[in-house]
Amino acid sequence: MLPTQGEEVEAVLRVSRIEDRISVEAEGGTAESTEFDSTELRSSAAVALDSKLREVPGFSLFRRTPSWSANPTTQGISLHGVGASGASRGLVLLDGVPLNDPFGGWIYWGRVAPLTLESSEVAQVNSSSLYGSDAVGGVVNLLRPVPTTHATLETSVGDLFTPTASGELGVSFAKWNVSGVADAFRTNGYVPVPPDLRGPVDTVTSSKHTNGGLMVERGMSHGRVFFGGDLYGEERQNGTVLQTNSATLRELQAGADWSGTRTGDWSVRGFGGTEDLRQTFTSIDATRTTELLTRDQTVPAAQAGTSLLWSKAVGRNLLVAGAEARWVDGESHEWAFTAAVPTSIVRSGGGQLREAVFGEDRIRLGSKMLLTVGARYDHWANNDGFTSTNPLVASVVAKDTRFVDRTEDAFSPKIGVSYAANHRLTLHASAAEGFRAPTLNELYRSFRVGNVLTVANAGLNAEQSTSVEAGAAFAMGRAGALRASYFWNDIRDAVANVTQSVTPALITRLRENLGRLRSQGVDVSWDTRIAQRWTVSAAYEFVNPTVVEFAPDPTLVGKWIPQVARNNATVTATYTASKFRAAGTVRYQSLQFDDDRNTLPLFSYAVLDAFFSRTLGHGLEGFVAGENLTNRRYDVGRTPVLTVGPPVLVRVGLRWTLGR
Repeated sequence: MLPTQGEEVEAVLRVSRIEDRISVEAEGGTAESTEFDSTELRSSAAVALDSKLREVPGFSLFRRTPSWSANPTTQGISLHGVGASGASRGLVLLDGVPLNDPFGGWIYWGRVAPLTLESSEVAQVNSSSLYGSDAVGGVVNLLRPVPTTHATLETSVGDLFTPTASGELGVSFAKWNVSGVADAFRTNGYVPVPPDLRGPVDTVTSSKHTNGGLMVERGMSHGRVFFGGDLYGEERQNGTVLQTNSATLRELQAGADWSGTRTGDWSVRGFGGTEDLRQTFTSIDATRTTELLTRDQTVPAAQAGTSLLWSKAVGRNLLVAGAEARWVDGESHEWAFTAAVPTSIVRSGGGQLREAVFGEDRIRLGSKMLLTVGARYDHWANNDGFTSTNPLVASVVAKDTRFVDRTEDAFSPKIGVSYAANHRLTLHASAAEGFRAPTLNELYRSFRVGNVLTVANAGLNAEQSTSVEAGAAFAMGRAGALRASYFWNDIRDAVANVTQSVTPALITRLRENLGRLRSQGVDVSWDTRIAQRWTVSAAYEFVNPTVVEFAPDPTLVGKWIPQVARNNATVTATYTASKFRAAGTVRYQSLQFDDDRNTLPLFSYAVLDAFFSRTLGHGLEGFVAGENLTNRRYDVGRTPVLTVGPPVLVRVGLRWTLGR
């Protein structure tokens, strides 16, 4: 964003990290993306990062509920209408390390406070050729600042008894940089069931989390080495008396970057960690007066990964090549209950090993055209899969099933072209193949939400995707910049929750490979400065998300993909002065459905968010942030009882910044 007259501008030169260059340059010129810089992230009313990213039409979580009031297993992302089933069809990276949960593919959004980020970029294009399985719908790239001596602290308090505190600290001395981040959040939440449908079992969706991370870096003449770790923990009440969940994540990271004139740029990464997810599931009678425990579940999981990345400019070419491997092991341990009496102990799980090599070449064809050609080969194996039932009462039969080890391969090519027709108009197009391997959660873990039971399926195959995207960007001078694109995504063997039976007491769904899903539509965005201190950005997406083929049940053909709205739009206006900043956003989402048969509608809604800040001097800033200021209680789920989104949330806070 351009500075206004009278603003102080600080220029900082820094060494570009290889993950910056690869994510931007290797995809640049062939796809539309939306980026928020640190100023925009800190000038947002959103208390959580995912709420800010929802300003990008096409970005959504599995459910409409913001992450601070939703079960974490519903926080997988969908991009460009490809849908999600809890597991993401999009990859989220933090400084080059994936945040997608290794067991289930969802995202713990509380791990990343907006205050601690330098930028976030949402690229809604099939990126499997570079990033692999999870990037079939696109990539969300999050970057923290390069370590320097600085400090930022922020605290706020708001409605629903919602105190927050977060901070970042960096210290540089000699060739060493030490940086740390910390974040704490809690809220009493709200009751998600509307008053006319509530019963004695209904209560709030309260939540709290803490997060901390430390990174130590040693600079070298041509690069750096670093080592660090993160610890995250959360606890939630999920809307009824007996439904709760909590999680603890521990992760270590290490790596090195090295740059040579002759040999190119090299990057090595290693990461690994463990996690524990704990939650309870219940059954509720029709009058919502009785709630009985059905499952008490613990999910321990572990992962380890490594990657090697190389890039080099050779003449008119920018070459990128790399290899990576990732190992995941996880299990679900459950106490099963009938009429609140424990009847069995159920265990299921397995391991997964993924290995891949990839390469890409960006070729400058004259002064106006850029051609990108890339491909990736992935091999993965599902090993040691099992499920067992240990009876605790005579009526339950003991079971011990061992699944056959399976392997699959995927080849993901991509070609893209960008053409600068003149100094105002740039055209781009791309075509790509991609895939998504089913997670251990989809293969082995069953779960229940309300009176909806979803059963795992160890026989799931990988999803296969074909994507086409084309668009244009037009610089209109004082009128701003206009971008438009068309996208077409075809997903074969898509993993979906398919309804098997419906009774007043229970809806049963099974994870299955649907024949084919198709998501196609258009994106339009416009950014302009309408006055010296005013900027406006507007974006709209229309998507037609449908099932186009499913031989076992042809009645699903033509149905909308669950949890995908056809119309999404946002408008943001920002006013910036030397000591004052204000921003307001209106976000609209049209009708969508909560189920595969399109019998459970979630109706359209619009919300208004606003942010106001005032510089107080000596690095201190006061702010007021409000989400859903019209208090619109929009639909977020039908399980089959209707649940609604949060009410208005207004926060008042202070932010102190030093040296940044």
